[in-house]
Amino acid sequence: LDEKQKQDIEQKAKNIANREIKRDDRLFACYDQYNRIKESMITISDLENFKNIEAEDIESLNKKLYDFVGVDGKYMPFTKSVTIKINNEKLKDIEIIDTPGINDPITSREERTKELLKHCDVILVVSPAWQFLSNEDIELLDRISTKEGIKEIYIIASKIDTELFGNEKEKNNATLPEVIKSIKQIL
Repeated sequence: LDEKQKQDIEQKAKNIANREIKRDDRLFACYDQYNRIKESMITISDLENFKNIEAEDIESLNKKLYDFVGVDGKYMPFTKSVTIKINNEKLKDIEIIDTPGINDPITSREERTKELLKHCDVILVVSPAWQFLSNEDIELLDRISTKEGIKEIYIIASKIDTELFGNEKEKNNATLPEVIKSIKQIL
């Protein structure tokens, strides 16, 4: 084969492999994560510095955590989970897992979410008020409501303050308790 034929065959093989990878969510998630790790140029020894992160307040903690859990975070591809410890006796023996959720732009994190849901007793599904219980939310509820071990599911409308304006405000004479009551009924 001449060089052009070799390149054509290699390109066709890559295209077939890419199509196959995209058909399998778990395989694609691994492939995506592998590429992100490779592109980061970060070594395992670089990560040793971050076994424990301390912060004085929530804002500084958020800034530090972005590198590990933000979509464009420097160490995000390496982060399997983050454990935050709070010195509060009332929270003893309670573990809260905040997952990226479904439809995360990072495929591997969505797969991690699906895996973690299998081990939960109680699940809080947070859905933004402006598209409350989207098709994705309904599909998730259908999937998790049939799982063994899950004892309770709570559905929470987030960012409800974005709905306090416009029609509902006008229909309820701008009375906050009435507007909230109306929004709850709609949701």
